[in-house]
Amino acid sequence: KNPNVFVYACPFDIASLDPAYVYDTESAGQIQNIYDTLIEFDGNSTTEFVPSLATEWTISEDGKTYRFKIRDGVTFHNGNPLTPEDVEYSFERGMVQDYALGPQWMFFEPLFGLGIYTSRTEDGLIPLEEIKSKVEVDGQWIQFNLATPYEPFLQILASSWGSVVDMDWCIQNGDWNGTQESYEALNDPAPSGSPINSIENGSGPFELESWEPGIGLTLIRNDDYWGEPASFERVFMQVIDEWGTRKLMLELGDADCVLVPFEQIQ
Repeated sequence: KNPNVFVYACPFDIASLDPAYVYDTESAGQIQNIYDTLIEFDGNSTTEFVPSLATEWTISEDGKTYRFKIRDGVTFHNGNPLTPEDVEYSFERGMVQDYALGPQWMFFEPLFGLGIYTSRTEDGLIPLEEIKSKVEVDGQWIQFNLATPYEPFLQILASSWGSVVDMDWCIQNGDWNGTQESYEALNDPAPSGSPINSIENGSGPFELESWEPGIGLTLIRNDDYWGEPASFERVFMQVIDEWGTRKLMLELGDADCVLVPFEQIQ
């Protein structure tokens, strides 16, 4: 009905706005509207990639060193410039937080070795120095030092848990400040206990306008986006439990897209 607004009706709410925490489809979809990753999947391909925050990348012959050149001129929604240090912080922060039901195992295994899925060991937490040694800044480049060749590493980086956050903004909001003490305090937070659970400061094409848990989420277009501007001024995600209501919304034009139960596809 309004060509500047996209309305999506779904029975599920998002779980969090923290890209290092979420592991569900609805949250990941909204995070990909708000945040950027180093690379993106090329259309529907799951094996080809296009640049995003990284303009180019290299992989060593032994498959254990991945290097990405970080794009200049990108700003977060609050106006802060995005730097290679923000990228380094984003991945270290994710492993430091390491929510037990979250996606961080996908970084621990390639970076620390097959069979290692978490920061928590029988002897305590993996030393912070080891986590910091796995992701390093080299000028305008960011380097990942893998323990073993890991073929799906690019696919992992292109997904929502590979999103880049603003280091200074995170720290200002009580997130990991780079110290061992903060690491121990924030490791494996309670459900929805991340300091940036319900707020955001990404660099993506949309910004958060509001989120009412159980009701819905509203995004507005980021007019300062570094890439191609979004096609819509606003996106509404409405939590609508009843399939009959979602179907009626679609038929009346009150929703542009709805989630359909499998048994109702025909």
